[in-house]
Amino acid sequence: MSTTRSPEKISPKDEEHRTELLNGVDTVIQTELHFFYNSKEKIDTCMNYTRPRLAITLQPIMQAFADAKRRGLKLRYLTEIKRENISYCKDLMSIGCELRHFDGIKGNFMISESEYAAPAVMLQNEAKIASQILYSNVDELIEQQQYIFDTFWDRAIPAEQRISEIEQNLPIQRTQIIYGRDNAFNAILQAQSNSKKTWDSCVEAEIPFISMGDILKKGYINAKNRGVRIRYITEITNSNIEICKEVMKIAELRHLDDIRGNFSVTDTEYLSGTNINKSQQDNSASLGQLIYSNTTKLVQHQQFFFDMLWNKAIPAVHKLREIEEGILPVRTRLLETQDEIVSEIIRLNKSANKLSIVSGVAGMRMSYDYYLDTYKELADRYRKSETDPGIRWITNIDKSSLSLVKIFLEYGIQIRHSKNIYPMDFGVSDTEVGLRIEKMEHGTQSQSFLVST
Repeated sequence: MSTTRSPEKISPKDEEHRTELLNGVDTVIQTELHFFYNSKEKIDTCMNYTRPRLAITLQPIMQAFADAKRRGLKLRYLTEIKRENISYCKDLMSIGCELRHFDGIKGNFMISESEYAAPAVMLQNEAKIASQILYSNVDELIEQQQYIFDTFWDRAIPAEQRISEIEQNLPIQRTQIIYGRDNAFNAILQAQSNSKKTWDSCVEAEIPFISMGDILKKGYINAKNRGVRIRYITEITNSNIEICKEVMKIAELRHLDDIRGNFSVTDTEYLSGTNINKSQQDNSASLGQLIYSNTTKLVQHQQFFFDMLWNKAIPAVHKLREIEEGILPVRTRLLETQDEIVSEIIRLNKSANKLSIVSGVAGMRMSYDYYLDTYKELADRYRKSETDPGIRWITNIDKSSLSLVKIFLEYGIQIRHSKNIYPMDFGVSDTEVGLRIEKMEHGTQSQSFLVST
């Protein structure tokens, strides 16, 4: 039930659950004071930018905040911090309120563990006390408004950050999810326009079709004409090779295998496409959702990540030549963990048509422990084939290794003895080279594996 009461009849009571609209300036103040003094655990306040001034300049209200803090209540205050109210916001913080900033707050309400109060304030009457207030101690309404407050609070930024932005004339730092194709494209266009020095993108193979589409291509061209350095990483494939050539007219382009994820970072902003709808018919894609941030630390982190990927990527001209001339890609990788090394050697063995190995006794023992099945498979293929290759092995045969050598010989592996073996193991297949190096670091033995195609 909702009722309207005159000032002389108001007096919030604990014995009945009700929601009522109370009238009169004095009534509003008295209702808020009752609200403060009835609270036992916490008070959450959400007010537009005009209210911090009144909270500080109205002595009864300021005293109510200070008294609640002395009683140990948790005080959270959410408002829009502007240059005109910054001093009052600092005063609220000084009396113990945890303060956060949220853009564009229009409503006003307070919630405790048992009550809800919402003064009705017109923005044009920013210097005036509200003449009406909605009061309720109905549990369902309190829970609903608590949910609304918590949602705003989680999206708000700390007051210290917003105050620093105002005092140092910095842009508002925020991280947000942008929904919808048009909104996402508008955010990208704005970031292209904002970029002053750099634009770096790392995207999946379908995204160049978006980048060179009618909407975004002009933004890239305008940025380049302003002197912005544009770097672009993607996976260049048979399907996107022509559109990648268009990218090369605007940006420095590099290739990286198996990219998963899409992001761009400028000198001040970061964007990441998180809902990419891909078409199997024409290899194109559409963008439906975007994460945007101009938070300095996040931008710096993503810039560092992009630079690492850029250093690992290969120039686009090399990849284009591989595709157009049918040249096998040349790659060199260094592996340092046991699992990676074992996995890579197994892959190399299974993909080989022939294999030539040079190793010491330790390398042969490791092969017996981890890779014997793959050598047996390759040797069996050789036995069934009329063409040579098979497996050839050079090692140092002595009494300690004789039984092991005999096992490998039984599988049809050709083995020869050499008195002097270099302190490293390597294998050469028909397409790849693998080099295993053992080393001592701080008294601990470790190994690494270098594979090149």
